[in-house]
Amino acid sequence: NELIAPRPSVAPSRRVRVGKLVNRSFPYLAIAPALLTFIVLLGYPVFLVVVTSLEHFRLNELANGGETWVGLANYQRLLADNEFVTIVIRTFIFMIACVTLTMTLGFFVALLLERLNRFVRLILSIAMILAWATPAVTGAVIFNWLFDPKLGVVNWAIGSLGIFGDYFNHGWFDTGFSAFSIIA
Repeated sequence: NELIAPRPSVAPSRRVRVGKLVNRSFPYLAIAPALLTFIVLLGYPVFLVVVTSLEHFRLNELANGGETWVGLANYQRLLADNEFVTIVIRTFIFMIACVTLTMTLGFFVALLLERLNRFVRLILSIAMILAWATPAVTGAVIFNWLFDPKLGVVNWAIGSLGIFGDYFNHGWFDTGFSAFSIIA
């Protein structure tokens, strides 16, 4: 009687290894077309903006196509400008104000909506979604209509109250502070 030696353990077949590889890489393969599209649609314009920022590019060059490479000179000129710091500070203040107001108002609106009955909450939610979905051009026209110095609804409402005086010809964008307050 011969003793039969046990067979050594067999490595997993190539088919099993390929199957595991496909299972592990499937999420990456599934997202690859969207990622590639994102890179092409966002990456190429960003690349063009960076290249354009390194060129001397004015109206004459735009019309004739004769741009001149200046390297970092545009950035040096920008950073040397005293007004640049003021604009950056104003931008950060605007950003902080917009985010803070949006989050605070959104939180309080959510708290108020929670206390309403179901039908009223549905109607108000639909109204908010429609306001959110209003295209930018329509929103700009409505914004202009609201704050128009002569026929604006806001001027009419404040003037009708009579508390703050005559607002019937008040230009909201005449001073920097009032314009900044309205836009924020």
